[in-house]
Amino acid sequence: TDALVLRDTYWHEWNRVLFMNDIEITRLDWFQGEQYQDFYRYLDSVGGFWLYRWGDHAVRTIAIALWLDPSRLLSMGVPYGHQNTCRCGKDRPNEVCVRNSTSDWWRCLPREEALQH
Repeated sequence: TDALVLRDTYWHEWNRVLFMNDIEITRLDWFQGEQYQDFYRYLDSVGGFWLYRWGDHAVRTIAIALWLDPSRLLSMGVPYGHQNTCRCGKDRPNEVCVRNSTSDWWRCLPREEALQH
């Protein structure tokens, strides 16, 4: 299918970064526009959401990468932790993410303190 051709052709170029919807501020008018809606309807018509469990964040990321002017994006440097990824944020440059086990919450600690942890 076309979706498999796209995957096989461009998969190596994607850096696996997604626009996650855990913390997201979105202007709906762009997603309600005809270009995105055509894209969404096409993906829905090939059964990707149902057959391959394509999630909303991946579909939005692809559309944003294809058509949205980068000047319209805002990168928020806020602390963020999800599964095995954590960032302490731009306002905490001397802190690192720490957790005691995979079931614990992430915490941002000064580098020196984290080494003792």
